[in-house]
Amino acid sequence: NMNRGNYLILSAILLLFIGVLTGEEIYINKLPYIINESGYYTLNTSCSDLNKTAIIIEADNVVLNGNGKVLDGNKTYNTSGIFVERHKNITIKNLTIKEFWR
Repeated sequence: NMNRGNYLILSAILLLFIGVLTGEEIYINKLPYIINESGYYTLNTSCSDLNKTAIIIEADNVVLNGNGKVLDGNKTYNTSGIFVERHKNITIKNLTIKEFWR
C-alpha cells in the first residue's frame, strides 16, 4: 500500500512532468535573443549578416526548433549562431547556422 505522503509526492512529480510536456511554446520573433528559462522555443525569423551572437541559451531543459530558418552572421570576432555553456538537456533541430566566428 502506498501511504498518503508517497502518493502526494508521486502526484506532484507527475504534475510537474505533465507541465513540462505540455508547456507553452515560446516564439522567437527578434534576434539576438537570450533563452533563460526551460521550455520549447520556436524560431520565427531568420537573420542575415548579424554581427552579434544570435541566440544565447542560459537554461537547462531547452528545445529550440529552428523551424527551417537560417542564422547567418558576418564572421564578427567572438560571435556564435547559438552559444550554450554549462547547461544540460539542450536540443536544437531544424536550423541552419553559417558565417559566425565560432
